[in-house]
Amino acid sequence: MQHHQMGISIEEEGEQELCWLINDLTRIMTNEFNRRLRLQGFELSRSQSRILIRLSRQDGQSQTELAENLGMEKAPLGTIIDKMESADLIERRPDPSDGRRRLVYATEKAIALLPDIDKLTEELAQQALEGLSKVRRMQLSQNLNHMKLNMQRGR
Repeated sequence: MQHHQMGISIEEEGEQELCWLINDLTRIMTNEFNRRLRLQGFELSRSQSRILIRLSRQDGQSQTELAENLGMEKAPLGTIIDKMESADLIERRPDPSDGRRRLVYATEKAIALLPDIDKLTEELAQQALEGLSKVRRMQLSQNLNHMKLNMQRGR
């Protein structure tokens, strides 16, 4: 294989392949999530649904907190939030402890969508994890979380 001539060991090649597999899986799941959202008549992007899910866990976050929690840059997130505000899915309110800051909240319209988004997410997870035992699922979760923390530490 040409890689080996360039000084990449078989072990390194396997590690690189693992990273590409994670990337491919993310892309495939994202595309499938979006396809299923459209089939159910939702006009939400993956980013918009991720924002709603994050707000359902902790409503009233600043745009900076949301960007950090979602692993997004603030400027593109701001554009998405503007669109969501226009669609009455989120609202910005002044922070009670600091009037200069504005916090992002899900609206009633958005909250009504969450059960369907949760159901869709659960269906995708079940499909992706089919055939893996509970122990292997737990190990996979721990390993991916470890990798995530490694990458966050590097920022």
